[in-house]
Amino acid sequence: MVFKFCLFWWCVFVFAVMAVYIADHLLYRKFGAAKVVWKAEHFFKGASREEFWAQFADPSRWSPEHPVFQTADVSMIRCESKELQEEDAAPSQDEAPFANPRKKCETVKLGALKVGLGMVLRHKADSANAGSFFCTRECTELEEPLEGSFRLVMQTVEAGLGYPFMEDSEISEVEIFPPSADGTIRCKMIGVAEVTSRIFRWWSGLQKDSQEAAIAFLQSIENEAFLAAAEKGMLEVARRHLQGRHRRMIVSSVDGHGRGAVHLAARAGHSEGHWETERLSLLKQTRSKMESSDLLPSSSLGQTLAALCFADLLQATSCSRKWLQLGGELTQLPAFLAPATPAPEMKRAVQSLPVLAVRFPQLRPEVSAVLTDWKPSHFRALDWGGHLLRRMEVQLSEGVGEHELSHILKHCPNLLYFQLSDYDLVAQNVSGNFLRDLPKDLVELRLCLLRDLQDRSLKVAVKSAPNLRSIHLEGVDELTDHGIGELGVLMLRKLSLVFTALTASPQMSEATLLRILNRSCQGLSEGLEVFQLSQHAGPPLVLSAEGVNFAKSLGAHGRSLRILTLSGVVELGDTAFQLLAASCSQLRELSLYRPGHQLSSAGLQEGLRQLSLEHVSLGCVADFAGAFQAIRVAGPGLESFEMIRYFRTAADESVHSVLQQIRSGCLPSLRSATFRGTFSSEQVAACHQSTADDLWDNLSWEQHDDQTFSIKWPIACLDECVTVDLQRCFRESDFG
Repeated sequence: MVFKFCLFWWCVFVFAVMAVYIADHLLYRKFGAAKVVWKAEHFFKGASREEFWAQFADPSRWSPEHPVFQTADVSMIRCESKELQEEDAAPSQDEAPFANPRKKCETVKLGALKVGLGMVLRHKADSANAGSFFCTRECTELEEPLEGSFRLVMQTVEAGLGYPFMEDSEISEVEIFPPSADGTIRCKMIGVAEVTSRIFRWWSGLQKDSQEAAIAFLQSIENEAFLAAAEKGMLEVARRHLQGRHRRMIVSSVDGHGRGAVHLAARAGHSEGHWETERLSLLKQTRSKMESSDLLPSSSLGQTLAALCFADLLQATSCSRKWLQLGGELTQLPAFLAPATPAPEMKRAVQSLPVLAVRFPQLRPEVSAVLTDWKPSHFRALDWGGHLLRRMEVQLSEGVGEHELSHILKHCPNLLYFQLSDYDLVAQNVSGNFLRDLPKDLVELRLCLLRDLQDRSLKVAVKSAPNLRSIHLEGVDELTDHGIGELGVLMLRKLSLVFTALTASPQMSEATLLRILNRSCQGLSEGLEVFQLSQHAGPPLVLSAEGVNFAKSLGAHGRSLRILTLSGVVELGDTAFQLLAASCSQLRELSLYRPGHQLSSAGLQEGLRQLSLEHVSLGCVADFAGAFQAIRVAGPGLESFEMIRYFRTAADESVHSVLQQIRSGCLPSLRSATFRGTFSSEQVAACHQSTADDLWDNLSWEQHDDQTFSIKWPIACLDECVTVDLQRCFRESDFG
């Protein structure tokens, strides 16, 4: 009985397997081969475009650590024409299968790729299939124009042992674009291949593995180009060190279809060695434009140490006294350099302070840190290395009060940037007494959602840190007009006030606002660069004289003011707005939300016409037609705009017509536009149908949810798109 039971299920299993096999074969016969497609994009930096291009197109310049050489043994050949390849070389009886390519090819010296040249790839000598033929790749297209992008197309013309794709099916294309304004070099890789079995494609994970391998390949190419540039003297990293006791090497493992899964590893040895150090002459650059590689110390070994991530750096300086001494000479660590420190490193920075202080005593105070979860061990960490911190962000958590905050500030005397936020609303009676311990050289202070912050505490903060140039106050509900007025004694460059208190009157009066603005541009002050005033709750701030006095005070900062945000500031009239526009010639970003009915469409249009804005955001300013016309006349430099809450006045507008006007060329620099709470879902649906009927060229629609849509179209002669986002598109029946 048991035998019959087992036999029955065995037959069922065999039948199922055969059914799947037959179905897979029928799919191949009916629809053809299954495609495997991979795409990857990477932005290179650290070397020239020619250096990166050589890592794709010139095997003679590849190092032994190049990912292709790590994956396979390579020889270069001259591929014959298909007519001459009709008579394939028949393997001898003594020759093992896949020992050599079938097709006759002339072996040539390893050099730069050209059309008609190719590479024969064989399994590495230390692999299970050592020496066996894997595939032949031929260069079919190669473009290296003086202007424009470099392009290389390779095709597999013959397959051998372990090759997963159909012969002649794999084609890969690499394109490297000219350097951008910030020096980065965009590289795009696209590949396609075919397999006969869809089951095999799914079971072996070809699609996923190919995509991951392409991404890893581009990353390893960047590492190779960096080292190649180092050898040429652009940045001399000691390759003897890389091949010695603590080396960074490319390790490739050949997966099921012969691609290298590339990763970067750091390995430590045990033998003592003597390392020569050579002085470098680094180019003088401004600190703000320096790359990590520009911030390295004078010795080549020290450069390599400084370029490591923090975990590898600790491992390196643990190897021997020699390494520890070299680490002690470092003055800067890019892994912790403010303000561009990666988020994971910033969160580990506080716990790492004791190690940093002991192992790197010459380190400058340029470390960035984020503190999200207070622990008792942080007291000791700050005692040891708080002097290294330059930028500190603290998110209040359970157990953090005035005492802990005072301890942080006392032990971080070199702070230039300090942010404290209570987004989880866990603070208990944090009235701001800790602000008396602010470092005197602090430049920027941000306080968010400190509900119990008192006027006296803000006054103390201003006295403790007289060099403050940037203030951001948000959700400080206990502050009053008297305390906020203390900000007038500072020579501020950035002032951001976001009020959320549900009070009977505004937290700040117009008189106090004018006093702050007038004082901030007196004496040696250069004036405000950024000014934000937002009333998110409570009554709005009502300006007198239709805002003329406010416009005159703010206009005194016109030589420097670049960003202006006003929300909940009402009674701003046409005259005041045009006065602002005339005096603030450097203004590049403007946000207005609900300024009142005194600002008309004509006044808005005249004001925007005088400015040279790059970004504008309008919410409930005039009606939709007038505000949209104002944006259209805002100037050729406008790169993005937002229109918010125009649902009622835009009810009769055609989205199709709006898109046509945007595409008409009146805004040649535009890259993005957002309409939030402006059009109904019915209006959007009608536009979608209209654009489909008109057959607009290269217009793509994407619906994210019932209320959110995106429309894109390419810009002629540029590799960029214009994106129009339609958000909060409610149904007309829901809006009433």
